[in-house]
Amino acid sequence: MNENEKKWEAIDKKALLDLVYEIKKRRLQMGITQKDLAERMGTTQAIISKFEKGNYNPTFLFLQRLAEVLDGSIKLYFETRDNKEINRDEFSKNDNFEKIFHLKL
Repeated sequence: MNENEKKWEAIDKKALLDLVYEIKKRRLQMGITQKDLAERMGTTQAIISKFEKGNYNPTFLFLQRLAEVLDGSIKLYFETRDNKEINRDEFSKNDNFEKIFHLKL
């Protein structure tokens, strides 16, 4: 495995732990145990435990289920490290994802 492949295999542990903290806090506020959460999501308590320890890289579907069970929603945003911005006039609501994805910056 080359250096580039290793870079893409690693996850941002801090970001994951920040997410886990917020989700665990919400679970505890609602008085839901890991076992209850797992049953409502259709998974196991072991997976919830691994997730809350930061040892499980969740899929988007997993996060959607979490949000639904915890009466929340998922809000994602992309934060760039530079000041480059896309001119929003270059695409409209009618553009499809593929066109936007391939938009040259």
